[in-house]
Amino acid sequence: MTARADCHLAIQQQLSAIFSALKQGRDVPPAQRYRCEGYMQAALQLAAITEAELLLLQQQSYREVYGEDAAEPMEVGRLSLKMVKAPVK
Repeated sequence: MTARADCHLAIQQQLSAIFSALKQGRDVPPAQRYRCEGYMQAALQLAAITEAELLLLQQQSYREVYGEDAAEPMEVGRLSLKMVKAPVK
């Protein structure tokens, strides 16, 4: 695998882990979210991914987990987190 492909795979895995946790109603620690966002920004700065590729990767990862497109448009390199409402009575 090339460094570029490794980068794409690492971003996809991080996004999938975050979206899967949220779908299951689990918390995502801020450090995990910021690490993923930082990784995406670094990949952009190092030209390991383009903005268009990153946005597509974010959308695909979301769709794979939730089975639908995000309700709100995604920003390149930023995570819009869809959190499940806490079951508080």
